[in-house]
Amino acid sequence: MGALIHLGVLANSTKEHDVIFQKIRAIADLQPKLDIRIITISLPVMPDDKVAEFFKFYLKKDFLNKEKIKVSIIGKWYELSSEAIDEVRKVIDETKDYDKYFLNFTINYDGQMELVDACKLICRQASAGKLNLEKISKSTIKDNLYSSTFVPPQIIICTGEEKKLNGFLLWDSVSAKIIMTGKDFSELRTNDIISILNEFF
Repeated sequence: MGALIHLGVLANSTKEHDVIFQKIRAIADLQPKLDIRIITISLPVMPDDKVAEFFKFYLKKDFLNKEKIKVSIIGKWYELSSEAIDEVRKVIDETKDYDKYFLNFTINYDGQMELVDACKLICRQASAGKLNLEKISKSTIKDNLYSSTFVPPQIIICTGEEKKLNGFLLWDSVSAKIIMTGKDFSELRTNDIISILNEFF
């Protein structure tokens, strides 16, 4: 395949959560096989107990440890229930020292709110005299995003019937190739992903 660094996937689905979780596992399995350094998956909106269930039972620790995959969350996951926070934190803590692959999930994420929060951080830096207003640039904004440590995605695969990104990685998606599958996330096959990537890389 070529030099794909960051793949984004919008997991839009109307199916049961366990079906969605199994599909996410399949995509995670692809990461080391295809040598994709970063994958960011937008989790569908779901109850907090289902978030906890996913991180506890479906995101297998042995697989993450074997492949040296670091799990990160983009969004305000710390506003979830204590049960969900505990399970998310366990996975983050157990994989924090890995740097071979990065598996990100957007949880409680809003692309516009990400920009608002970045603006607040920049304003605080300017008010404290740590930032010259005239030197604020695109890189300044990127440095203050939730996704500040990750390069922007090169490809975003959007599933579901709606042909829109819904603010997914709003700032970072500006130069990404957007693939609208028209399929429910549960119907997305690993071969579909491989075919899409081979087309561009």
